[in-house]
Amino acid sequence: MRFSSQSENCDKLLHQIPPRKMKYQTSRLSIMKALELFEELETWMNSQKAYLDNQLGLKDLAREICSNTSYTSQVINEVTGKNVSQYINSFRIKEFVRVIRNDGGSCLNIAVIAGHCGFGSVSTFSRSFKREMGCNPSEFLRSVRQSRAELYCAKF
Repeated sequence: MRFSSQSENCDKLLHQIPPRKMKYQTSRLSIMKALELFEELETWMNSQKAYLDNQLGLKDLAREICSNTSYTSQVINEVTGKNVSQYINSFRIKEFVRVIRNDGGSCLNIAVIAGHCGFGSVSTFSRSFKREMGCNPSEFLRSVRQSRAELYCAKF
């Protein structure tokens, strides 16, 4: 049963992957194996929330999916178009957004939340957030607060 689901996910991802980049043309890693590794990586990242560890890096990801660092980096780059740091930080940003939306942005400190989401520095968080979301964290927080206020007022 799991194989069928994994196979369907691989088929969906296969259509999203652009042709191999020049630097991966000679790679021995097949597209199907790359997709399998990516599925394993995504499952692990989501189920274990490994991204909350601010020391998480390429070696950890490779070890978890029983691959080498070159293939792991290649898989991430080919499937997502991101480098390893950008990939890990995208999970951290999603976690930050989830926390802010659940709290409503009422009283939480951006730097503290970013730290709890796995970021080791505020500057890395801000730069990554802007790249991923298209706005800075303060603007996002203001928009969440504004949305909450409008929702509250609409109830009365």
